[in-house]
Amino acid sequence: MSSSSPCGACKFQRRKCTQGCVFAPYFPPDQPHKFAHVHRLFGASNIAKLLNQLPTSQRKDAVNSLAYEAEARLRDPVYGCVRYISLLETRLKEVQLDLYNVKKAFAAYIGPPPLMGCCFTTACQPQNPDSDNHEHHHDAPDTNVNHAEVMALSQDGWNNITEQHQEGTAPFRQYTLQELIAATYGFSLLTFLSKGGGEITNNTYIGRLPGGQRIAIKRFTLMAWPYEAQFREMAIRGGRLRHRRLVNLIGYCCDADERLLVAEYMPNHSLATHLFNPRNKTMEWSMRLRVACYIAEALEYCINEARTLYFDLNPNKVLLDEAGNPCLSCFGLAKNHRKDGCFRTNIFYLAPECIVGMGTPESMIYSFGILLQDLLSGKQILLGEALDLVLGKKICIILDSRLNLQYSIEEATVLMKLAYQCLEHNPTDRPTIGDVIATLAQIKNNAGGPSNAIPGTEGQDA
Repeated sequence: MSSSSPCGACKFQRRKCTQGCVFAPYFPPDQPHKFAHVHRLFGASNIAKLLNQLPTSQRKDAVNSLAYEAEARLRDPVYGCVRYISLLETRLKEVQLDLYNVKKAFAAYIGPPPLMGCCFTTACQPQNPDSDNHEHHHDAPDTNVNHAEVMALSQDGWNNITEQHQEGTAPFRQYTLQELIAATYGFSLLTFLSKGGGEITNNTYIGRLPGGQRIAIKRFTLMAWPYEAQFREMAIRGGRLRHRRLVNLIGYCCDADERLLVAEYMPNHSLATHLFNPRNKTMEWSMRLRVACYIAEALEYCINEARTLYFDLNPNKVLLDEAGNPCLSCFGLAKNHRKDGCFRTNIFYLAPECIVGMGTPESMIYSFGILLQDLLSGKQILLGEALDLVLGKKICIILDSRLNLQYSIEEATVLMKLAYQCLEHNPTDRPTIGDVIATLAQIKNNAGGPSNAIPGTEGQDA
């Protein structure tokens, strides 16, 4: 910097600008006011000291930040940039409120969005919310599972489905693509619920049929189900399953490259939403027992009566109906397929033997054990850590602290022991689904009437 063209800082201070002037790169000669404002608020010596302490790569941003704050303080000596930030935050909240009102008005026609057992999010996932989310512990990578073993449904299995499960349920049918486009307003973002599937993604939407019935629609990619006949067979088989603890699969669409499943609408979201989201009211102990009992009944039906296996059992697959009854999502009966392989969306709930391609009823028991662990803790904890606590009889450390000791320690001990048995590494050492049902029935009989209260939904529109 020559003496004939001092930088803005040296010009303001009326001093000679040297070759190594720390101000020169950031205060141009034609902007003396920039330094004047900064100097007035922070002082030239403090600015020089700050610049000398910072790496060269950070000095420009630091000077700009000081300049913004100085100009803001001239306009508002008390708050400065904080005032602008506050105004922006207020405006953001107004926009969010407007968006909420628009969605609420739309939901008055379509209905509130449920979480249909897909990874999402975030939920919040513990995250997971979440997830959400989040991230979300439900967003684990896919694992290849033997397609031939887990998808085999014998003809005897279908013959054993009783009339009791078929009465009073929605009929199963094939939908046209135009019907589902109309039901979701062209698969609009306003009807979008979640994205899941891991390696091969799929989207879930909410829709309304012309008669007013609200539905959930899972839209697979062609890569998930490249063969139309295979997808159609899977959908028809799943549509035959009817049980009071299962969300009914009521239809499908197989039109050109489209692969869609249609299910009943569950208005009270997923277990993950109520169990993991800290913003929701804590789920009562009796309601947690109810979830365990109902989901065990659904698994018993799948194993003993329908003779099929349930994929990807986790809290996102447990949905609550309008009365607050836990049900198992029918979407877990059909997963993405490619090259004769089934890809799960969450390996955290995956039994060790499934990693090498063996899906069995015992692997469902293992996943149920992880679900019991979630119900007890209210969060996801590492399996090894949980087993160490159980073996050390530190059950109170595992139990959800938000319960505030509002539970039976005897029931919690039995439930934790059952979870531990379900998580045995050797599949033959795990209890059968009949053993699980018997243990839960004993707990239920000793407890008071299970709560049907859904935490976090008081005062909300159904």
